[in-house]
Amino acid sequence: MVRAMKNERTILIIDDDAVLVELYRVKFVRAGFAVLQAENGAKAIELLKSGVRPSVILLDLLMPNMDGFAFIQEAKHKGISLPPLIVFTSQEDDIHKVKSFALGATQFVQKANATPAEILEKIQLLLDEKKATGPLR
Repeated sequence: MVRAMKNERTILIIDDDAVLVELYRVKFVRAGFAVLQAENGAKAIELLKSGVRPSVILLDLLMPNMDGFAFIQEAKHKGISLPPLIVFTSQEDDIHKVKSFALGATQFVQKANATPAEILEKIQLLLDEKKATGPLR
């Protein structure tokens, strides 16, 4: 795993699907991003507490040990400032979408409806917007 703390183009993928993570990691690395991975929210909290500061987080909701919602709540509870957060999930109902935005998600994307290229484009647009306007939060 690459530990890039100062790279302005670092993506933290929080997802327990190793195959999916590898697919996205390859796409993001080829586009010039450093990629970090945590298989659940608890591991992601550990990374963030250690000083890792990604520019974007790609977050699954359903994971063992600590799901995506619990991750967001725990990060806030611990005073961890989160970068733009893209919820990336297989969940298709509005309840998950509404709750994601209520907790601070920047975007909500259903896995079945997105390709790695589309997610990369969303990330690049978020970072361009952040660069032009300053921090989103």
